[in-house]
Amino acid sequence: MNERLHRWVVALILAVNAALIGAFLLTADLSRVLNNAIDIWFDQSDPSLPAYRAEQATFGEGSWVFVNLWTETPQQADAASLKLTEEFRLLDGIVSVLSPHDIDVLQEDDEGLFFDILTEDVGWQERHQRLAEHPIAGIVLANADEPNRVGFLLEEGTGVAAGGAQRQLLLSQIRALLEQTEGVVESTVTGSAVINAELNRLSWVDILILLPVTGTIVMLIGLVLLRRNMPAFASIFGVVIIVMCSSMAAMLLSGTAFNMVTIALPGILFTLGIASGLHVCQYIAENRERPVAELSKGLFRPLMVSHLTTALGFGLLMMITVLPVQSMAFWGALGVLWSGLHMAVVLPAMLMKTKGDLHLPELGMRHWLPRLLTFAEALVARPVALALAFVALTALIVFGVSKLTFDSTYLNMVAQDEQMRQDYDLLAARDVPSAQLNVVLRADRTDGIVSADLNKAMAALAQDFLAIDGVQKVLGPPQIYGETAPRLREDIPQATYDADPNTVTDSYVFALTGGNREVGRYLNYDLNAFRLVVMFEYLPNSALRSLVDDKIEPAVAMRIADIDGVSAEISGLTILWANMDDAIATGQITSLAILAFICFSLFLVSYRSLRLAVTATFVNLLPVATIAMVLGLLGLPIDMAAVFILSLLLGIATDDTSFYINSYVRKRAEGKGLAEVLNEVVPAMVITSVLITIGFFVLLASSFVPIQTFGVFTALGIICATIADVVVLTFLLLPFHQKGRTID
Repeated sequence: MNERLHRWVVALILAVNAALIGAFLLTADLSRVLNNAIDIWFDQSDPSLPAYRAEQATFGEGSWVFVNLWTETPQQADAASLKLTEEFRLLDGIVSVLSPHDIDVLQEDDEGLFFDILTEDVGWQERHQRLAEHPIAGIVLANADEPNRVGFLLEEGTGVAAGGAQRQLLLSQIRALLEQTEGVVESTVTGSAVINAELNRLSWVDILILLPVTGTIVMLIGLVLLRRNMPAFASIFGVVIIVMCSSMAAMLLSGTAFNMVTIALPGILFTLGIASGLHVCQYIAENRERPVAELSKGLFRPLMVSHLTTALGFGLLMMITVLPVQSMAFWGALGVLWSGLHMAVVLPAMLMKTKGDLHLPELGMRHWLPRLLTFAEALVARPVALALAFVALTALIVFGVSKLTFDSTYLNMVAQDEQMRQDYDLLAARDVPSAQLNVVLRADRTDGIVSADLNKAMAALAQDFLAIDGVQKVLGPPQIYGETAPRLREDIPQATYDADPNTVTDSYVFALTGGNREVGRYLNYDLNAFRLVVMFEYLPNSALRSLVDDKIEPAVAMRIADIDGVSAEISGLTILWANMDDAIATGQITSLAILAFICFSLFLVSYRSLRLAVTATFVNLLPVATIAMVLGLLGLPIDMAAVFILSLLLGIATDDTSFYINSYVRKRAEGKGLAEVLNEVVPAMVITSVLITIGFFVLLASSFVPIQTFGVFTALGIICATIADVVVLTFLLLPFHQKGRTID
């Protein structure tokens, strides 16, 4: 690339930046900047997804908010139930309300049986008693031993993948009504829509904190490091800001909103950009006599390796078909590559126009670098001790990695002191269910007759489920049948009635046609699809997976084994969330394996040395294995944010290794030794690593536990990677110098 072409490329890159940022400022819809729609945050390739879609098509796509309150007296509970039933109905976004004052109950008058809500003249004691024994309302809306508790089921109509802001507004309105209701001493608001709203609220907090704090800290450090050359500092800072803004503008213009994972991305791009800029600054300081086009060409190889591997650390995780992970993976990779182009082309042109010293401060490093070489030489002289230490470390790493778990439970993503966590804890303490999964049974018959055998199997299944530790309630056809059949069979013996498919069908037909608004949620009008809803305390994904695999599925398989033409599917949003961890685990392992191979290949192609490629790859994998070991030993799970730790760490670790080996190859060609290499690269390596570490430690200020884990352990991994480069890589390169050989 000649000087003229280089200038045109710089102008083109800056024009693209201006177009992206300008387009965002002109067309931005701030209401769509952030969205945490967890009702689509699951593995999009999950084999159980078609079952979930089919269930929604058959029984509806209702999303529910579960509200509970406790009052000082039963009389206040009655008044609160009546008042809030009316007020909840008026809220924007609420489609229907189920409450003690609005639920269909089987009743009888002179004209026969019918479904209707209990009249207002029914006192609270009678109302509460009848609802506590009601197959649908019992436990959910009323507990027999808690006359001062009221439950509400609010169907919200914001729709799948609705903006978190909509649900956040709805949640705040619900909580405001609860606070304004006389006599309420405790209340809870739970459900997937609530988790969505709370994640959205906390994400706004992160947006307002993380980037400003990261920018301020990193900027101050950069200012201290380049205080002798303020134009150089302004150049690096300006280029990085432009890259970050244009990358995020491109993401938002594409229709991809920020979520609780990607809110960390601007700060990460900013931190990595400043660190890379300091590397470029040090390189230009060493080679300032060369033309800018030649400098860009010289920077291409180390920047290609460093930015490509970091981009791959992000991008390879796109194989995890979970939307927040894919968003972070794609836009993180694109942002890093876009930043690399600026570092190689734009920044050198700007730095070459500045006057003064571009060298980074040594911070006293030259005084201890000779000691480092002496230490490395001492290690080389003790091969047996080194071998034993290596075997011991390998055994510890293998043991720690074997303890790694994967768990992306949404509830565990927020701190224990958040209102949402406290609400779920209160429901658990009061034995009120707060989560559910669904068992959908389908019969292949189309004659509108319900098999008596299937009916008995469903009743037996309901009892099997209730016998499982932790299951608090089962809703569905067995409960509907149990309410209608005794009132319809009159003098017919129960065994005879239950064995006749015609009378069984009559009970279900009456339930469907008697005016009950809720029956259609559990059986369809063709009478060939039935849904049992199993309710329990909110469980971590791993525990939920165990419940399904070890208890629910075996019970279902046993009960329908001898019934011809009947199939069963375990469905529900919670199942998709639980299965999500399988995709994360597979993606983590596969992406790391692919990235390690690509790193090795890049080193091999870039430096044309098998020994050098093996050495560099080993040095980069060592900190990754160490952090994986620590996560396993501490029992910290890999989740949708922590999944980026190992892959991104491997990509970032390659940055310093790339600059180290690039300097090594160049110095060796000039006949110089490791001392000169260390003097050139270690100051920049240590300074940039400290900078990146601090940038990731800032993520401790996040409102989300996974982001905190991601920040802390990525930062610790970068520290390990720096030690590996400065100590281990130096140690591995040293024997070739002692023997007067080149490494290739």
